[in-house]
Amino acid sequence: MRKRERPLDSAQSETPCMYGNSGQGNRETPSTKVNWVLDADIRGFFDNMSHEWTMKFIEHRVADRRVLRLIRKWLRAGVSEKENWARTELGTPQGAVISPLLANIYLHYTLDLWVKHWRKHLATGDLIVVRYADDIVVGFEHRTDT
Repeated sequence: MRKRERPLDSAQSETPCMYGNSGQGNRETPSTKVNWVLDADIRGFFDNMSHEWTMKFIEHRVADRRVLRLIRKWLRAGVSEKENWARTELGTPQGAVISPLLANIYLHYTLDLWVKHWRKHLATGDLIVVRYADDIVVGFEHRTDT
């Protein structure tokens, strides 16, 4: 994971956020005190996402077998290079429109729920999390939480 930690300057502290300490958030006036920002990218995430766990997470919410079969086919679409086709056992199709959606579902169960638990039980100050697929920005009140 690529990680960058930096103090927040006064101009950045006025930037609205997705959700704050309560998880509800208010885009107009953030109620969280953010003094430190962590910018992270999960290296190689799309190439290493587990098909088995992705399907388990999707099956938790989707009951339609036709939709599940279509998603399985997307995951196993394979890679075609110089007239050679290779089946994919891991990861999502490179550049496929469904890849960010599958990544968001996967990371909801593996990262977002963990952050929610950590925030409630271990964080010492306010916390803001904004995530899209494998890109994450976290705002902390205290440096010790970073």
